[in-house]
Amino acid sequence: MVKKINKRKIIYLILLFISIFLFCIDIFMIYSHIDLNKRRRDSFISNYTESSTIDYQINLKENDYLTEENIGNSNSYILKYTDNINFHLIYNYQSSNNIITTADYKIYLIISGDYQRSSDNKEEIYNKKIELESGTIDSISNIITINKEKNININNYNNILKELQEDLKLPMTGNLTLYLEVNTKDQNGKPINTFEQKATISLLNEIYTIEANNNKPKTNSFYSDNLEIDYIYLSILGLIFVIITVISLLLIKGILNKKVPAYVKEVKHYLKTYDDYIVNTKTKINEQNYNIINITEFKELLTLAINNNTSILYYEQSNKSVFYIINNDNLYRYTISHKS
Repeated sequence: MVKKINKRKIIYLILLFISIFLFCIDIFMIYSHIDLNKRRRDSFISNYTESSTIDYQINLKENDYLTEENIGNSNSYILKYTDNINFHLIYNYQSSNNIITTADYKIYLIISGDYQRSSDNKEEIYNKKIELESGTIDSISNIITINKEKNININNYNNILKELQEDLKLPMTGNLTLYLEVNTKDQNGKPINTFEQKATISLLNEIYTIEANNNKPKTNSFYSDNLEIDYIYLSILGLIFVIITVISLLLIKGILNKKVPAYVKEVKHYLKTYDDYIVNTKTKINEQNYNIINITEFKELLTLAINNNTSILYYEQSNKSVFYIINNDNLYRYTISHKS
């Protein structure tokens, strides 16, 4: 006997194959879009080199001991002989590729005073920022140069801390720091780097020192972070992904589920719904001893059982399921045939 081909399952299998194929295409399109932007974001743009120097000259007051008009870089200086300090700040930037770059720069002072609790314990009690200059410079031939001079009268700032020290009557140390801060950006205004150069002058002592950081040329690289993700496009692909997934699961369920015959569904419904009225039996009754009355609807058999306060007996044969009630010599029977 040739087994009957289930056409419904064949159709389901074909549709499932198409769904899986579309599912793979959708996943590939999502991955390709994200990966393309990731590679675009991480792509190399340019190398750039930054360097800076900070130099200074000490301009002296008229005095009988030091006759030179100014003193070059050294380690320590006498505050009462100092008129002002001329700082020379130089910053250089150069990119390897022809990239339009701008630099926002600031030159400012920070005067700070610390309460000296002990030799190794300080507490800041005064801090003030004073901006001297700011501006923006565009690159020319991939080069940005900042060349500035600033004259600083440190006696004025020293007097501020000295008056504070006298008012508070506390042991204090102080510093005056000159900063050059440079923020480089690409043509889209996105940051490339922040560079800082500074010189620190000690205050509140007769002898002061200057510590200036000079940075040797240092080369770095910057990469694109320009993500061009189309979120509407990805949302559509995501919705398609969900729809295909649901369809695929339904098709798999349809393939795996066996078709339940109608008579089985009907019998299970009666056994579950009217469990209180039905008694299962494996013994086949001898119907020849009774007057057989066939019932066409199960609800009539149920009504009869309720009215006579009796149970519905149920047994199953290979070709039919039988529900029946025995009332004296009568056998009321409702039969469900097992059709193929």
